[in-house]
Amino acid sequence: MGTVGAITQFLRLTFLRPIERFLAQVISISTAPTAFVRERIHLGDTTNFLRAAGFFVSAISTAFLAEVATLYLLGIGDLTEPYYWLFILLTSIPFVLICFLLVRFVAPLSFRDVLHLSFHPIGAGVFTGAVFALLASAVVASLIAVGYIPEIKHDLSRWGNEEHLVSVLTVAYYDCLKRESLLFTIVASGLQEAYSNLKAPLDYISYIRPFTTLLYLLIAALAFTAAVDRRKSVVFGLVFLAALVTTFVEYRSLKAYSDWTSQTTACKKEEKLAALGFGLYGDSALKEFARGMNQDDPTTMHNWLFDLSVGAEGRTLTYSYHFKRPWPSSAAFYGWLSGYQKLCSPRIARMMKTLF
Repeated sequence: MGTVGAITQFLRLTFLRPIERFLAQVISISTAPTAFVRERIHLGDTTNFLRAAGFFVSAISTAFLAEVATLYLLGIGDLTEPYYWLFILLTSIPFVLICFLLVRFVAPLSFRDVLHLSFHPIGAGVFTGAVFALLASAVVASLIAVGYIPEIKHDLSRWGNEEHLVSVLTVAYYDCLKRESLLFTIVASGLQEAYSNLKAPLDYISYIRPFTTLLYLLIAALAFTAAVDRRKSVVFGLVFLAALVTTFVEYRSLKAYSDWTSQTTACKKEEKLAALGFGLYGDSALKEFARGMNQDDPTTMHNWLFDLSVGAEGRTLTYSYHFKRPWPSSAAFYGWLSGYQKLCSPRIARMMKTLF
């Protein structure tokens, strides 16, 4: 009994206690940021600074696990999840820099102090957003399990209506860009491109995390206000302004990069995009083509000479001709077949163009 108790105590101290401490800090910074800063943040203290940095690393790491679980619950997980958190880190840097440049004129805060005050609200915001998204995905997964929601993803291998085909081509386009550029892979992961595989309105789950993180920038403003002795309202306004400027600059930068990518990439060429899309739904597209051929003009498919039927198996189209009378010779048959192929080639090309 003593051994079991010792093991339990060891597990509690090793695993449960750090988790309890971490969650308590998240709740405290979320509900009472002013009190948290006054009681737990000691600017200029190296040990306290390292603890804040440790909290930020724990928040990012835990949020990463929540992100992986979210995407796999929704069935859209892949190997690019780490890039999302690299994107989060890169987009957090401008906020810290702009805060430092603005606040330093009204409050005696060093760059390290600004970084120290930013660790908790940014980390808590990223973690909270990831948890909310995980809870939403768990609800969706439960509804799928009981059969309330039949299908949440676009079937990329199935020929569908215009809206569905746009989704397929969008996925093919993004996949092509990600193969071309690691930077685009990071940006696409940060903008949560994986959620484009979901049908509306479930794809709106992707907005939970960024909106939550932006809301926590207001908590960051409260944290900065609590850390200074005077001009509190000015400091709050400057940090809030830094959040707005950061959001605007990052939005414009990402839009400029997206526009530049779309203008310089070969993935957007009509022929290549059609080939990429056909690579995803080629089997079902050929079946649709065959069905359309069989429902075409009866005078073309059935006449005095033959009956024609078209079938599709995988990526192979099969034309079956049933002639109503025998041919006088092989030469006559092959001569007719050559002329018929020349006659039908433009028509088949037009039908393929309507598909792609």
